[in-house]
Amino acid sequence: MTGYLGMELPASWRGFAVNSPWRMKVGLEIDPDSDAQINQLQSMVSGGLKIATNKWTSPIHGIDEKYAPVRTVYRKSGIWPAVYDPDNNGIQLPIPGEIWADPENDAHIVLYYPNLNIAWEFWSWEKSGTDYKAGMVGKWDVKGLGYNVWPENKMNGAVAAKCPIIGGLIRYEEVIAGDVQHAGLMVVPGIITSKDICNPVASNTDGTRDGNQFLREGQRICLDPAYDDSTLNVETRRLCRMLKQYGAYIMDRGSDWHIKCQNYGDDRWKQFTIQINQVPWSAWRIAKGSVIKL
Repeated sequence: MTGYLGMELPASWRGFAVNSPWRMKVGLEIDPDSDAQINQLQSMVSGGLKIATNKWTSPIHGIDEKYAPVRTVYRKSGIWPAVYDPDNNGIQLPIPGEIWADPENDAHIVLYYPNLNIAWEFWSWEKSGTDYKAGMVGKWDVKGLGYNVWPENKMNGAVAAKCPIIGGLIRYEEVIAGDVQHAGLMVVPGIITSKDICNPVASNTDGTRDGNQFLREGQRICLDPAYDDSTLNVETRRLCRMLKQYGAYIMDRGSDWHIKCQNYGDDRWKQFTIQINQVPWSAWRIAKGSVIKL
């Protein structure tokens, strides 16, 4: 045995505790600057919300630590913080040979150890001989709350907002089952990203803009519950239900607006014709969050 458990999780699997912001439904309060922020988003986006499935997202690899060979993950520049690597020898993890990272430059990867209820997440992952190296790391207790308490532990995480990937990726298994019961992960255009954050779930940002009209990492974008999605196909309605009930957290900035689905390295997502880009701009809302001025 190599210790590799594959990439599928049970459709009913949910990351983090029931009182985690990833599993709590959107409240009734809307951000007072919601209209201005949606207008900013609309001004920068052509074609509506996109779905990231085979690039600019992440795979999840299940691993049984009892059987996988132990490998070292070195930091590409300098050494890892002591909380991950107290001896400055690299992070020692059971890693089977079957794992791989998202193929784009961000090269995100999630290593999930179900026996331990731990997910290790990395950015800029690549193989280095028999070992590996990466640029950023996050370690998450998948039974915990799923965010860093700011500012005490603000830099744990492998994305700009320093929030977990595993809690928000939309998985094929749950879409097929028809029930996505957690918040998603979104990327918005960088030019409209604020230097402030919302915590939970963000504890950091790569945004630079100053002003309440700009979107904050950690904000939750959602759909108006009154939006009529009955003309859309069934898989799109399932995503709309998720976005009405749970929304999606802004976790990074990029060149477009997209929501992240798990990358399985195959064509399974292509059986769906997801029409989420047909949702009108008037249906989008920004939920009220706890703003931290940076």
